[in-house]
Amino acid sequence: MLSGYGQSTESSKYDESFDPLKLNEPRDKFFQEESQQEIRRKLQQENQPLPAQEEGQAEQKPGYRVQLLATPNYQEADSLLSGIREQFENEARAYLVYDSPNYKIRIGNCESRSEAEQLQSVAKQMGYRYAWIVRSTIFPQEKL
Repeated sequence: MLSGYGQSTESSKYDESFDPLKLNEPRDKFFQEESQQEIRRKLQQENQPLPAQEEGQAEQKPGYRVQLLATPNYQEADSLLSGIREQFENEARAYLVYDSPNYKIRIGNCESRSEAEQLQSVAKQMGYRYAWIVRSTIFPQEKL
């Protein structure tokens, strides 16, 4: 019986013994796919600096990359990335970057703007007519 607003007696306590996880029901497809947090964690691991090399740390410096596309769908970006890596295997390395809310595919490790412009024209010749140059942290030792 309620004796006042928000107050209850001992007899109206909740039974917290039920646990839906113990039902052993099949999980929905939604729960079988990777969660957004797991995807972000993987992408952060992929975009981490290279591990220390024998002679010191992998060099990072400001530079340019050419962005080919942006999409909010991780699966789409990941599937396109492998094709882009094959297309540009002789010109530049391809990277998948997560910048909320989009996954972006970028190529190259260009130290100068003119180098990035040359890579951009190659990308446009390959059919990426909306390719544009972005400032980025690059790894100069990873030219190809």
